[in-house]
Amino acid sequence: MNDRMFVHPLYAKPNVEYPCRWIYKVIGIDREQILLAIEEVMQQRPCEIRYSRSSAKGKYHSFSLEMTLHSDDQRLSIYEALMRHPAVRIVL
Repeated sequence: MNDRMFVHPLYAKPNVEYPCRWIYKVIGIDREQILLAIEEVMQQRPCEIRYSRSSAKGKYHSFSLEMTLHSDDQRLSIYEALMRHPAVRIVL
């Protein structure tokens, strides 16, 4: 038996070279609250926020948040801060 553990590609840590441009997809119910959540988490850091789309029935809305990241810790801390915000349902 092989001593190495198999890690499914969907759960593997991404191989990212920093600095790099990164896009988060931020999804929630209230468009204005999602924007406020992004602004709160980003705290004046340079980024681009673009409305992406709404679900077919208009219940969910998504925004693209694009920025330059400088480390894996930064990538994860922004992701976690967005996920903790009550206005945000999903971050991809």
